[in-house]
Amino acid sequence: MRLSLIPVLFFFVLILFGTSSCKNPHQQKCQEICGFYVSCVEKQFPGKADQGQKNFFAMECESGCLREQSFAMPCYEAEKTCVGFTRCLLDSGLMD
Repeated sequence: MRLSLIPVLFFFVLILFGTSSCKNPHQQKCQEICGFYVSCVEKQFPGKADQGQKNFFAMECESGCLREQSFAMPCYEAEKTCVGFTRCLLDSGLMD
């Protein structure tokens, strides 16, 4: 029996959306934090990074955020400015 392409594609899309909604809450928070971080870098160094570099920054930030949640998350919650967020991270001991 041959399956129609449309039901197969619908099933694939359903699975794809289902797995994206099951993300770890820490991963979602880190994505939010790293989006903020990348926007801070863009503001401080406008036009210096291309999209590939921004994606690399975001991936590396996410990886570090997931490893070092105890540093990144409190700083993000406490500081909503780029300068304050950076200062908090530096003062937290993350860079030691």
